[in-house]
Amino acid sequence: MFEKGVLASQVEHIQRAKRYQGEVDFDQIDDNPKITKTVFHHYAALRKLTDFKDGCLVANPARVGAHFYACRHEANAKADRTNFLTYMYKVELAQEEYRRLRTAQQESAASGSLEVEQLNFFAPSKHLKLLLAEDWFSVLTADEESYTSQWTEQFVEALLHSEWGEQIARDWAVRDKRLTLKCMLVGGLKDAGVLRGSYNQIAKLLDMDGENPATLAKYLGMGKKQPYADWIVGYVQGASSD
Repeated sequence: MFEKGVLASQVEHIQRAKRYQGEVDFDQIDDNPKITKTVFHHYAALRKLTDFKDGCLVANPARVGAHFYACRHEANAKADRTNFLTYMYKVELAQEEYRRLRTAQQESAASGSLEVEQLNFFAPSKHLKLLLAEDWFSVLTADEESYTSQWTEQFVEALLHSEWGEQIARDWAVRDKRLTLKCMLVGGLKDAGVLRGSYNQIAKLLDMDGENPATLAKYLGMGKKQPYADWIVGYVQGASSD
């Protein structure tokens, strides 16, 4: 819906988009320069036409009608109405499946069955790979020929497939833990000899959510205390011996 430009005219006027925490997770969307940087603006525009009830988006007929009446003279007015109805119908189909699965889980829990935890490995994998592909890594790496982009991608894949993968995915699922997690993994690579410099020097080159370098340095140092710290050292040493 966002890519079709249904809400583009409204997004143009939004300076600061309200974040609707806990409603939609945009971490899994593919990188699209047209959308990824303004996705929260598009969602804020959509929320002016919808309500969020019991975990689902529900179109508000009065607001939708008023919106498209006001936009009736725009060049793409008819196409925007059609696309809005089409995609909201698809959203509702997805939400029906979501409700069905949630009901099944609740019934399973009520009957005493063990509920299988569904962890998201894609999001941490994607964002950790992007983190290690940033310019600071090539500046700080101890060996550019050994620790290439291919190496970092293989490292992230191996880590998430290791015995610590579930813990990392579980920590990533908590939004407030993501910054700390990223720093601790970078700190682990520093401790393993992949990166040069002190925690403070590394922190000054990182750009993470506008966080203070001193705070980032503290988080980097916490890496050595994590249960997967030895695994990182072992992986690096094993790769070096190969």
